[in-house]
Amino acid sequence: MTKEQFLELQKQQQSSGVSVKDYCHQHSISYSSFNYWRKKYQSPDSKGLVPLTVHSTTGHSSVSDSSGLQIQFPNGVQVEFGSSSDSVAIQMLTLMCGRYV
Repeated sequence: MTKEQFLELQKQQQSSGVSVKDYCHQHSISYSSFNYWRKKYQSPDSKGLVPLTVHSTTGHSSVSDSSGLQIQFPNGVQVEFGSSSDSVAIQMLTLMCGRYV
């Protein structure tokens, strides 16, 4: 698989909204092969950093509050915070990102 082919596959997985494992299962791709190609083509300067998608959840949150924050990780994991949990969100982000800042 070329780097371009894998990057397109990875882009499709990320935009699908499902986890890597589920995406691989749905498309008959070996999960271990996907991870092999991901590690092989990972940029040496990325230091393991991955892009996150952050959404405002105003008006359509599944959390009891009417507004909040949703973070979607490339592997499909989503973390959602209501507006009243700002301190929890800040603590979690600090723990997750502290070593990179």
